[in-house]
Amino acid sequence: MCYIVRKKLVAVVLGALLLALAMPGLAQAANVPVYLEGERLAASALEQGGVAYLPMRTIFEALGAEVQWEDDDQRITATLANGSVIYMQVNSPEVRISFADGAGSEFQIENPPFMRRSTVYVPLRFVAEETQYQVEWAGNQVRLTAPKLSWETYTLNQVNGRLEEQTAGYLGTVDLPSIVAPHGWYPLLDFTVERTAAGNYLFQADGSGSGALSFTYNLIAYLPAGRPEAARTCRTHLIMGELPQPFLLDDNIWLSDDEVGVVCINDQTGEVTEYRTADIFQDEYANALCYWTDGRFLLLDNGGWYLYDVQTGQLRDMAAELLTPELKAEVDRLCLGENPSEEERELHEKYYWPHLNWPLPVGDLIPAIWFEGAEGRDLHFVLHISYWPQWEPGKTMNIESKDYPLVYHLPE
Repeated sequence: MCYIVRKKLVAVVLGALLLALAMPGLAQAANVPVYLEGERLAASALEQGGVAYLPMRTIFEALGAEVQWEDDDQRITATLANGSVIYMQVNSPEVRISFADGAGSEFQIENPPFMRRSTVYVPLRFVAEETQYQVEWAGNQVRLTAPKLSWETYTLNQVNGRLEEQTAGYLGTVDLPSIVAPHGWYPLLDFTVERTAAGNYLFQADGSGSGALSFTYNLIAYLPAGRPEAARTCRTHLIMGELPQPFLLDDNIWLSDDEVGVVCINDQTGEVTEYRTADIFQDEYANALCYWTDGRFLLLDNGGWYLYDVQTGQLRDMAAELLTPELKAEVDRLCLGENPSEEERELHEKYYWPHLNWPLPVGDLIPAIWFEGAEGRDLHFVLHISYWPQWEPGKTMNIESKDYPLVYHLPE
């Protein structure tokens, strides 16, 4: 009997020794409880050498990622909520990330994933930080928390977009720009929430980002009270200029949206009406923002000002009506002088007016029409021009500018 017990004991010790040799430090590993936003995950972390590991599927899915495992090459593919994809391989420090905007990154991590008893373990801190969660060791436990913004009684989770109010609880999810990929959108810096006349919520936030060019962006989310699943987020961005603000007109809230164009939400019923600028301009790439409306007319900016009549479907080019031949002739005289050469005249005709409201006037003297606001049935604009004055002996040459006020009277 003693011989049998001793034989089993030797087998257990030998098995443990072989496992320790195959995976250094694993014999001393300890289970560590992991809490996500205060709630404990079903699986504990495996701690070894001061590094915490969690089963691959447990950690990725808890943080909102979809994970796939390929047995043939033991590869891990995790698709994050923002569209980025992480590629890892068991026992390899190589990591590749494909961002949603098409960019990518390759690097090595100090603690690669490994397999134990048919379970793949990944380094918890790496996964959490790649999904923008904050990792904190507190005693003998690990706590994961998402970065949050607060305004008055409202709290916004910057990873998953959950908006909560201290008393009302969960209000809905805002479709946030990605804060995971370093390309494209940047995180929000601040936000505000106001109650609408019907008791719903209007979330607004501004930010700046960078891709090929730096830009500013607006987020406006409409969250019906008691119906968080019906939340609607509209997103707009510009490289230059001021972004449009929401219009509250009677029971309707008018919003601009990069993907749609113009969105009208009835605050009483929640009914949504879309005016797709791709259809209005008959151009699939048209991306017009709405800067003013009276419910019938929409003032759209699509690299120029256009007035769209919702009732008739008519689209009017504002520049063609505001820039009269007399006004353009006066501006031409300022820019060219009284006796321009034929070459100067040809260059002016080719590049000046065709570049009206050009979005990137880098060092170019181009004309621009600015919208100032509405008064009754009059829309007020300003034609802003810059030009070189005629040279005079002893005079310092500086660029001069001039503004021409313009008024457009809305049709009946």
